[in-house]
Amino acid sequence: MGLSGSSSAERLSDDGSLSPRELEGLISLFGKSGKKVNFDISKESFCALFKSASIPQFGSKLYDVMKDEGAPMLNFRAFCRAISFACKTTSSNCTRLVFRVFDSAATAPQTADMADGKSSSSTGSGAPEPAPASGDSDFKGFLRFCCEVGETSRGSGFSVSLANVDVLAEKLHRHFEVKAPGGAGTGCGFTVLNNWLNEFFPCTAQLLLTYFNSICFPESISSPSSSFSPFTAPRVAGEATVSNARPKKKQATATEGDPAADSGSGAERKANAEAAELPSILVKNDEILLLGLYSKKLQGSWRLLYSSDKHGMSFNRIAHHLLGYDGPTCVLIRCADEPVETVIGMFSESRWKDSNRFYGTPDNILFTLSPELKIYRASGGSGSGSTSAASGGGGSTSNANTSTNYQYLNLKTYGYPHGFGMGGHLERFRFFIPDTMDEGCRDDKVCVANDSDLTFERGQIVAPSANQGFIGHINDIGTKFNVECLEVWACGGDELIRTGLFAQSKDRDVRAENINKARQCDKAAFAGNAFDQEFLLGKTFEHKTRMADDATQS
Repeated sequence: MGLSGSSSAERLSDDGSLSPRELEGLISLFGKSGKKVNFDISKESFCALFKSASIPQFGSKLYDVMKDEGAPMLNFRAFCRAISFACKTTSSNCTRLVFRVFDSAATAPQTADMADGKSSSSTGSGAPEPAPASGDSDFKGFLRFCCEVGETSRGSGFSVSLANVDVLAEKLHRHFEVKAPGGAGTGCGFTVLNNWLNEFFPCTAQLLLTYFNSICFPESISSPSSSFSPFTAPRVAGEATVSNARPKKKQATATEGDPAADSGSGAERKANAEAAELPSILVKNDEILLLGLYSKKLQGSWRLLYSSDKHGMSFNRIAHHLLGYDGPTCVLIRCADEPVETVIGMFSESRWKDSNRFYGTPDNILFTLSPELKIYRASGGSGSGSTSAASGGGGSTSNANTSTNYQYLNLKTYGYPHGFGMGGHLERFRFFIPDTMDEGCRDDKVCVANDSDLTFERGQIVAPSANQGFIGHINDIGTKFNVECLEVWACGGDELIRTGLFAQSKDRDVRAENINKARQCDKAAFAGNAFDQEFLLGKTFEHKTRMADDATQS
């Protein structure tokens, strides 16, 4: 049932994908030394390396998948071919290898391409590989394993709850049943699964590659010079350790890394440091793991920029903590008065700015985290960084069916809606939080989440519930809701956050300097101008006028 039908003593890696150093490392995994490669691996020693708490039989099944067909034991050469196939070729092959562990009907592909570590997604004639019939694969088992690997990627300092793993796997499975064509039920073929993952959770392959690399090639994970980018699960609960110091540079001065030299007042620095250690009161680490499977910019440590629980429910405070930050951000919202706990949000890859125009990139998303997982991607647009006029008609569009109204924040421009959100247009936003968010829903200014627009995919962000008053009530504006709690998180890992905070610090310094200049006046200029002396400073210079009059009369 292995990945190659050959068990002879041919050359180990015909395509040269494994270096001598990597080969020696694999040999040492099983307590061997030297350059002997023709030995069998015991199932016990193999399962000690490749194990899963949620899938107890994972190691044993992987062992059977890797060994040559008909062979009683897994030969080291077959193991190397399988690892080379999974880690040294296309990323989908790693997903394919793990999928085969849960595919009871799969047979060993007996092709030379597989032995050489090449993709076997098609036959020699170019036709797609036939997928196993529905019901032949333990799809939930595959998802459960992925969620467990994601949880363990945070490191030994974090406990993994198998109950939480089951909840995450169930959310993924329900998402699959809705979004994957022909994917309903517990079983599916690899093609359907891989297409769904590539579309909605493209970082799953990175997750599985990290799992195998951490065991077989640990240097690729730990070495700064490695080209491999490992999967790092999102972390929110008081684990952000970065500061608003200058980001790393090859030639930095002595003060460039000093938060005291780069940020605002001492009180502000203290508040920022305290905020960085605050946990989220909306979500736990395991609940945002699935967002990390969607985008690399949602992986790694997150840092709290704003919390209504700490800073107060105020749009001005939200804008203060958002504006100037140059990096990806995630807004999390718990809706008030809902029958079940509802947590929704939006992710922006580009910085927020005060404007009466829409802007942003097609990498922005709207999502629902609970009670169900829903992700709404940009449905079209003219490319990253495009802008469009915030017109009532929806702004500029790349074609008749798509719009580039990715995000909007207006703090002070008169005549335009004050608030922030994503999608839609000025008369009907797809998702919008007004500046009156702290006052609850009103007829003129409401928090709204619509189910469709020309920028993002169609679907309900907040489920309507007619018995909740304004909450969930659909009218010509859309589905209204109240905000119980709102958090803004900087995301993407320590280095991205450090860069974004430094840019925000410099932006605040510039704004403070401009305000200070505006408060100052040139008193000497006033004193030398006859008009200002008479009409603006008449009483001050009244004695000078009298002296001039007396001199004239005399």
